[in-house]
Amino acid sequence: MLAIRLPAEIEQRLETLARRTGRSKSYYVRAAIMEHLQGLEDRHIAEVQMGAADADRTGILRLAELKERYEALPSEQVPRGKEKIIMRLSAVLMPAQEGGFVALNAETGTTTQGDSIEEALANLREATELYLEGVPAAAVGHAVLTTFNVAARAA
Repeated sequence: MLAIRLPAEIEQRLETLARRTGRSKSYYVRAAIMEHLQGLEDRHIAEVQMGAADADRTGILRLAELKERYEALPSEQVPRGKEKIIMRLSAVLMPAQEGGFVALNAETGTTTQGDSIEEALANLREATELYLEGVPAAAVGHAVLTTFNVAARAA
């Protein structure tokens, strides 16, 4: 048995969803945990393996280092918002040349990588949340996803 305390906004959203679908709030909480637990486990493993190394030769700052630097800021420099909101943002995932995946959030420009799609998404979520700590939500636009063709030399 597990008991959790949720923010009022999330509790209300669960209540509305349960009422609309005829399922219980517990059903949706369980479904969310089951869907995201693997990603959380993957992220933990990745953080342990990555450590808090400095930016590598590509200039990409590792997520653990970014988080460590953010948490080390004096409290007067840490951005504080009035309230939190849930934002639905885009993620573009591409296979990385060195293996794994690169994940990009088009609205904020945050980019991360991971050995699996789940890990890349978990890293992107965390990096984007850290980025948004210092940016008002109203300043983030909405991405328009489209495709285009270019001429390229065949391999």
